[in-house]
Amino acid sequence: MMRRRIPLALGLLAALAQCWALYSPGSPEPRFSIPVPGADKIVHVLLFAVPVALLLHARVLRRIVLPIALLQIVVSEIVQELWIPYRGGELGDALADLVGIGLGVLGAACGTRGWGHARATRRGRSPVRAP
Repeated sequence: MMRRRIPLALGLLAALAQCWALYSPGSPEPRFSIPVPGADKIVHVLLFAVPVALLLHARVLRRIVLPIALLQIVVSEIVQELWIPYRGGELGDALADLVGIGLGVLGAACGTRGWGHARATRRGRSPVRAP
């Protein structure tokens, strides 16, 4: 039970941070600037990968996490474009968000199942199959 609570709490905290980052107003002059090309897209990938990975690792059902994450992409880009000052919806951001969801699913699969190694060795079998 405790193994599930920590990733769940961190996942919910990451989701709150995601909402803050996506829905806070922009400014005419950037508040902070990362001098790396594409840094904005890296931030978008992380904003979606981290909460998805943590929530899935906490065993929140994929049929709950993934539709909410996908809906968040659409809603955040529309809201940024229409109602948040100095922000705009961008297709590139949405694509980076999708990549983040994919990496989050992959990360959760690696962390939760260990690519099948833990399960196979518990049964006394080798995790590597012979051809």
